[in-house]
Amino acid sequence: VLLIACINVSALLLARAAARGREAAVRTALGASRARLARQFLAEGAVLAAGGAGVGLFVAHWGTALLGAIAPRDLLSGYAVGIDGRVLVFTLVTSMLVAIAFSLVPALHRSGGTLPARLRGEGRGASAGRERQRGRRTLVTAELALALVVVAGAGLLLRSFVNAQRVDPGFTPEGVLSFETVLPGDRYRSTASTLRTEQVILAGLRQIPGVRAAAAAVNLPMAAYWQTAMSPEGVSLPKVPLTVNNMVLPGYFQTLGIQLIQG
Repeated sequence: VLLIACINVSALLLARAAARGREAAVRTALGASRARLARQFLAEGAVLAAGGAGVGLFVAHWGTALLGAIAPRDLLSGYAVGIDGRVLVFTLVTSMLVAIAFSLVPALHRSGGTLPARLRGEGRGASAGRERQRGRRTLVTAELALALVVVAGAGLLLRSFVNAQRVDPGFTPEGVLSFETVLPGDRYRSTASTLRTEQVILAGLRQIPGVRAAAAAVNLPMAAYWQTAMSPEGVSLPKVPLTVNNMVLPGYFQTLGIQLIQG
C-alpha cells in the first residue's frame, strides 16, 4: 500500500514537472544554474513531504486510538497498541525520498530542442514524448502489479475470515447471553456462601420468560483458562502433558449446547 501511494505521488510529481518545463527554461534564460533550480525544487519537495508526513502521522495517531477504542475488550488485553517507531521511520524516510527525488525532475530533465524553442513551449520532441510516455507506462504497470498483490492478499484474508466463521467451535453461541459477576470478598469469604449466592442467581434467571437454561462457570469457552501439569509418579516424560481446567455448575453443557463426544 505504501508503494502504491508513492507511485501515485510520483505520477503526480512527474506530471507537475512536465508542466513546469517552460518555467525551468525561463529561469535558465535569466541566468539560474541547474544547481539553483535543483535547490528550489528540492525545497518545494521537502515542504510537500513534511506536510504529507505530518498529516499521515496525525491520522495514524488518532486512527490507532479509535481502533483501540472500538475493539473488543479482550482482544487487545495485555498488548500495548501504538505506532511502531521503526515502521514510522521507514515510512517517513521512504515518503520523503520519493517526494524529493521526483521534485528534482524539472531541474534535471533535459528537454529536447534549443532554449528559445523551450521558452516558446516547442521543446517537446518526439523522443522526449516517448520517454515521458514510457515513464508513465512504467509507473502504471508497477501500480497495477502492486494493486493485484494487495487485492489477492485481501481476497485471501476474506476467505480465511469466512472459513474461520464456518469452523464449529464445539458450542452454540447463538442466543446465548453472558455476563460477569464479582462478589465482594469481605462478605463471601467461604466457597459455600459463594456457591449459595450463585445458585440463587441462577434460579432467578431460569424463572425469566424466554430463558431456556442458565449456568455459571469460572471461564467462558475460548476465553481465559488455567492449565495443570501432570507427571506420572516415577515416570519421566519428554513433554509434560497439560490439562485445561474450568469450574462449572450444573446446566453448563445444556446452556452452551456442548455435545458429549466420549466418556
